[in-house]
Amino acid sequence: MIVPTLARMIVREHLYKPIDGKILILGRQTIGMTYEQYIELLKQENYPLFEDRLKKIAIKMDQKTRVGKGTNSISDDVFFGLLGIE
Repeated sequence: MIVPTLARMIVREHLYKPIDGKILILGRQTIGMTYEQYIELLKQENYPLFEDRLKKIAIKMDQKTRVGKGTNSISDDVFFGLLGIE
């Protein structure tokens, strides 16, 4: 599970040394944040929110993980997509 503290660490690392290309994760990741919380975290970390990327990434709620299903948590596709990571 990617909790807000871990999400912040990933964003900071991505700002320091961009994660390029594809990533490998084992299974679907539960993201413990809503879309609004994630956007706020990105703003707090001065991550550039590109308008075209915001339009391109459809807001999807997590419907695939046991913990995230039925919550307002964003999907891992949204989490990584807003960082420009496939």
